[in-house]
Amino acid sequence: MKAAVLAGLVLAFAGGAGVVHALEPVPAEPQAVEKTATACTYRDEPVPTNAPIEKSTLTLLGRDPAESGEVHRDTPIALDLEYRIKDLGAGAVYIIPFFKTAGDGSTTPGDPSTYPALAAAAGRAHLCVPLAEMYAVPMLDWPITVVLNLMQTLPNGSMMIIASLRPMKFNAADTPEGALARQAERPPIEYYDALKTVWNFFETRLARYKACNQRFPEGQPALTVAYRRWESRHTAALQLASELQFDFYLMSMNGHTPEATMMFDGARESMLNSYAQWPVENLRRECARILSEFSDTEDLSDNVFTDEIAYLRKWQATHAKGKAP
Repeated sequence: MKAAVLAGLVLAFAGGAGVVHALEPVPAEPQAVEKTATACTYRDEPVPTNAPIEKSTLTLLGRDPAESGEVHRDTPIALDLEYRIKDLGAGAVYIIPFFKTAGDGSTTPGDPSTYPALAAAAGRAHLCVPLAEMYAVPMLDWPITVVLNLMQTLPNGSMMIIASLRPMKFNAADTPEGALARQAERPPIEYYDALKTVWNFFETRLARYKACNQRFPEGQPALTVAYRRWESRHTAALQLASELQFDFYLMSMNGHTPEATMMFDGARESMLNSYAQWPVENLRRECARILSEFSDTEDLSDNVFTDEIAYLRKWQATHAKGKAP
């Protein structure tokens, strides 16, 4: 899915390394991305409902290949689905596949036309999921694992999951050379969990600091003094979290610095935008709370990430820069 389309998705679900909402747009590399077969064509048709829809649901009716079948780079996965949407009027709804990547990350192939907005509150869809683009993702998990989500747009432009299918695995008959070896060399899940915890800890505080200053400029002098003192006490940890998170994006973008920078900056912007959407009084109370937190020289909140930052420092000490994850 193209990077511009992902702007509203990044950090819609908050997180750091490898979170669902940190989708990975794949840079165009003609030698790696092939045209997918045209045998599969998207279809969507409404079905009648005799009663109000109490809960949004997504149901798998059929898949090609089947559970034990194989996939190839140049053929799409074909899925027959049935959906029910509780409140279609609340925002546009899409069926979107998420391919599992390193840690608890995911990425999505195609462009907006691949996954049209659903027109009816109940219906059946024949979805075609291209694979060639996914073969070029350095962090893709093998065997291929796909989760289908029913996604609804929110007023702030982000999206939320309103229904999901259980993960589906597909065995690739043409796994790229070296992919399994690279996967075996990845750090354990504990690494990604630690990075997500530390990254979120610092980034949420940075976002709230900025949002409070933007919404309530009269409080900026006191908040800025407190934040800068707090920030100076955590310089080393902040730098470590930023470096490792950027390294994650860099590896995800196959070494493309501009794309990694876009993901890094987009994650920060999305988090800031999420706080900017808070009701005035809710944000005002939160601003008073973080002023107190930043002013507390004992930093009791550090207990949130003490073990995680120690894990990351140990990892950095034993792995070359640019090789993590």
